Amino acid sequence: MAQCTSNVRTDDARHTLRCVRQLILSDAGINVGGVQITAPIIRLHLQESGFNNSAINSLLDTSDRQDTIAALSLLATLQALGDPAPGSTHIFYVIREALRTLGGLGTTNPA
Repeated sequence: MAQCTSNVRTDDARHTLRCVRQLILSDAGINVGGVQITAPIIRLHLQESGFNNSAINSLLDTSDRQDTIAALSLLATLQALGDPAPGSTHIFYVIREALRTLGGLGTTNPA
């Protein structure tokens, strides 16, 4: 399981956001309300929402683990996802709501 370093300063919102992004993009992903969120699940939901591969690859890029703007962009994108297409399965709706909830973490002010 991915984790941040032991030098975590809990009062540093930027660090917390980067840590959350690292967890989201790790192989294990992150659990939100009983829903396991992983990068492939995020990719699927972004594709279903009409994002092109270039935009998706940019949001899910793991090359810079210290990129606060990338963390905020990913969370804002997740929070802004619309409803799934009509006819989507119940679990797809449940996952979409978990993604939006996760995205809400980015609404904190990383002063």
